[in-house]
Amino acid sequence: MFYVYLLQSKLYKKETYVGSTNDLLRRLKEHNEGKEKSTKRYKPWSLVSYEAYQVEKDAWIREQKLKQHGNAMKYFKLKSKYSFKDEADSSSSIFFEKKDDRCGFTLVEAIVAIGVFSMIILGVGSILVYGFKYRAVIMEQLKTQTEGRKIIQDFVNEIRRANYSSVGAYPIVTADTQEIIFYSNVDTDSWREKVRYFLDGDILKRGTTKPTGTPLSYNPANEIVVEMIHDVYNTSTPIFYYLGQDYDGTSSTDYLSTPVSVSQVRAVKFDLYLEADPNMSPKPLRVQGIGEIRNLKSN
Repeated sequence: MFYVYLLQSKLYKKETYVGSTNDLLRRLKEHNEGKEKSTKRYKPWSLVSYEAYQVEKDAWIREQKLKQHGNAMKYFKLKSKYSFKDEADSSSSIFFEKKDDRCGFTLVEAIVAIGVFSMIILGVGSILVYGFKYRAVIMEQLKTQTEGRKIIQDFVNEIRRANYSSVGAYPIVTADTQEIIFYSNVDTDSWREKVRYFLDGDILKRGTTKPTGTPLSYNPANEIVVEMIHDVYNTSTPIFYYLGQDYDGTSSTDYLSTPVSVSQVRAVKFDLYLEADPNMSPKPLRVQGIGEIRNLKSN
């Protein structure tokens, strides 16, 4: 477990300290032995309150919030108002401290210590297992995010080059929220392929069709479909947003209403949500990009 703790100086009641640790007893001892430079001047210290977290990052974020936001700190102290001794209920003089405050642990501190020790002993196995799982999720999220960004960049490059097909058809064929079909030269030959991005379940797929035959035509049977990425979270939200001739290259909120008229499309926003592990991920990863179709001039 990881803990965010609140200390109060036994001699200087106004002085408090917030920190985080994975060992409350050891950390309190270090403060009272003067091993912490920032608290050495006001020792000895007593433990007023603490919060427990399974993940170190959560404890660190909570500590920073308490240190940077006065309201958060005020609420933290308020939760421990019967344990916290302010100026109103202490003599505030270093010469009139009770002997009990200068020796050993108080009953509350002893109870806290026993509770903390018990939780550490009982929870160490589950913490280790959770830690390994959480690390694996983070690594998977980073991998998924990298893959998502590459897909977005490839799509933006292809949509920018969208042009009339090799048989003269309009650059954009379909402009739906979860499917887009357009013509673009995506390889090294001189022909423009028919490109289709679409969502199949939670898998984003890409299909390409080369023009063949005499005269040239795009035969659907020749489409080559590949899986781009799994665990797509856009099952109920759009992947593709379309912008018209009013798009100025910066604002991306004035989307064309559906159903979209392909003749009005001048730019496409690709907005992808990815969930590496629905059971562990805190929230879906989001990657997005906008590609402006260079070969379509505004009216």
